[in-house]
Amino acid sequence: MSRAVFLARKGRGRVSPNPLVGAVVVKNGRIVGEGWHARYGGPHAEPNALTLAGKEARGATMYVTLEPCSFHGKTPACAPLLLRAGLKEVFVAMQDPNPRVAGAGIRLLEEKGLRVHLGLMEEECRLLNQPFIKAMRHGLPYLMLKSAQTLDGFVARDDGASRWITGEAARKKVHRFRSEYDAVMVGIGTVLADNPRLDVRLSKGRSPARIIVDSGQNLHRELYLVQTASRLSTYYLSPPASLSAQDELIRQYRLIAVELENSKKGWEKALRYLLGQGVQSIMVEGGPSLQSKLIEYDLADRLELFYAAKTLGTGRKMLTLPAAGLKASPFVSFKWTKQGDDMLFSGIIKEY
Repeated sequence: MSRAVFLARKGRGRVSPNPLVGAVVVKNGRIVGEGWHARYGGPHAEPNALTLAGKEARGATMYVTLEPCSFHGKTPACAPLLLRAGLKEVFVAMQDPNPRVAGAGIRLLEEKGLRVHLGLMEEECRLLNQPFIKAMRHGLPYLMLKSAQTLDGFVARDDGASRWITGEAARKKVHRFRSEYDAVMVGIGTVLADNPRLDVRLSKGRSPARIIVDSGQNLHRELYLVQTASRLSTYYLSPPASLSAQDELIRQYRLIAVELENSKKGWEKALRYLLGQGVQSIMVEGGPSLQSKLIEYDLADRLELFYAAKTLGTGRKMLTLPAAGLKASPFVSFKWTKQGDDMLFSGIIKEY
């Protein structure tokens, strides 16, 4: 199952909104076939593993990170394929949270006489697919907040500019994150201060969609994200009055307008719309006001915070939250890793 988890990770940034899945076929103590879900719309992990195993699959055991699907979507259902292959037993890490499956694949296998073992390395496989699980169970995209700050706690200068607080290794890590998320979200303050590209250049993988959050009417045609909106999906979240005032610019550059009321319910409505557009995971890169709002509304799921061995002396802090006194750590778990000359704090706020 550890090998299946390793294989599943190969699909990061390529299979959304489908889950990451890996499968391994074992016979007489050796691996005879393995596979993973490599791209959205392509074959799932199980048929890829069975194809490699060929006739060796008969009488073998499969280890798979997620319950085999039981319905025909973009590809045929996987559970019947396992039965036709003649496997003797299957180890399934976790049940599929998709209501269209939700145990139906396991029941089909068991009803046809295949032995099914559920729960092996379940925790590891749940962590593998947090965005998918949240989308299935809560109808909202997964939000990861990314930020970088100096030793004295500043994320940007007083004018909002934030380049380059961290070093090259940290910047490569950020680009790798981008390649694994469906979209990158930024506040208009960051857009105006840095005029960012928000694409993937320092790592392999595809560039994500872009999301601009603006409470006013600050968009203008000289911005890089506006000029490239026709080439890469770019969502513009703003109050209805602002969208109406900038309708010509939105239509000319083919931005996707999304109404956003500044309340928790307003945010949830906008996020549900984005999920309906296939945006299952969002990396929120800035700025401080936007990230503070998402934490205040209890919408953030994960934090990736880079600490640079630098000082600014003055500038903008990462978070500005309502006064609530000293609060316990909001993280379910966290860890520190070194990224070149910088340190990365990775904290999980919610698990699904």
